[in-house]
Amino acid sequence: NAPAVAEFPVATNDLVEMKGQQFRVLGRIDDLIISAGHKLQPAFIEQKLSQLIHTPFFIAGEDHPEAGQILVLYLEGMFNEQEISRLKDHIESILEPFEIPRKLKVLPAFKYLESGKIDRRGTIGKDL
Repeated sequence: NAPAVAEFPVATNDLVEMKGQQFRVLGRIDDLIISAGHKLQPAFIEQKLSQLIHTPFFIAGEDHPEAGQILVLYLEGMFNEQEISRLKDHIESILEPFEIPRKLKVLPAFKYLESGKIDRRGTIGKDL
């Protein structure tokens, strides 16, 4: 509730963790990926990967017949096979097994919104 903003509850689709009067934003409900029974928040995984990946990237879900969805890591740029192999090894060393993307897609350029943020839906659509 935000009584200073509105007289009624405000729906934001933010996923938060509450502890007493304090809260921490975990991500957005509509970004949640359910893969093989695990509820995964891309923002958490991206935060872990940001110490490793220094080019634009993001995590998204892709429909899968058995797992429901699988994690896909999208990378912007050009990478050779050796760089991709090394990156996969590093990813496996810092993520939990259920957080490891099952696919890695490299695109020469992402689409961006006017705000400068990555247009995830537009970029994924480019990939189809």
